[in-house]
Amino acid sequence: MATDLAAVVLDVDPDEVTVHVTLRPPGDVMERWSQARADLERAQELSAKGAAESRAIVAELSKDFTITEVARMLGISTQRVSQLKAKKANEA
Repeated sequence: MATDLAAVVLDVDPDEVTVHVTLRPPGDVMERWSQARADLERAQELSAKGAAESRAIVAELSKDFTITEVARMLGISTQRVSQLKAKKANEA
């Protein structure tokens, strides 16, 4: 439709008209989008930090306590303690 309108207004053949469309989001959408992306990046950083600290705590406690004792202290399953210990060992 834009091509046809331009051709009529300019009195040229529609094949001679090229229309370029630029889409822009309304209002503050791009600012909100940027903030959402920054929030997600920060959340990933915090998640990685929390995971690393969890592994460090389990490793530290495992030096002096059994897996069962560590699980009871932290309120997690013995399987989760084992997983956290294994991840620490795999990363070293």
